[in-house]
Amino acid sequence: MVLGTATMFWRVILNSGQLRIGPGLAAVIVSLVSLQGSLLSAILMFAPKQLCGSYAGNPIEDQVMAGLLMCIPASFVYLGSTVWALSRLAPAARMRHLHAQLMGSEPDAEVRQEWETVQS
Repeated sequence: MVLGTATMFWRVILNSGQLRIGPGLAAVIVSLVSLQGSLLSAILMFAPKQLCGSYAGNPIEDQVMAGLLMCIPASFVYLGSTVWALSRLAPAARMRHLHAQLMGSEPDAEVRQEWETVQS
């Protein structure tokens, strides 16, 4: 059931341009889900007593490790998908122009002409 729910969630996010939600709303949804996951991992990490079962070793240490595993790798996934969704908001010409500027070079004539067309 959890795998099915996650699959449906990411399908909506990845196909946001084809569905009724736009890339901006997809970025907001991913950010809100990220906050919820971070809150749950913080509860697991900082709980003074055991909240869930343990398989081996010290139950509190297992719980803290579970919270860390929920927080750190998931944050990178959510951050990457939020940046990806936000990048879909910008027109392609603007992205190429910004990329050329970030790389420290002048955009070539084709990119410059396309950028000037978009601005006017």
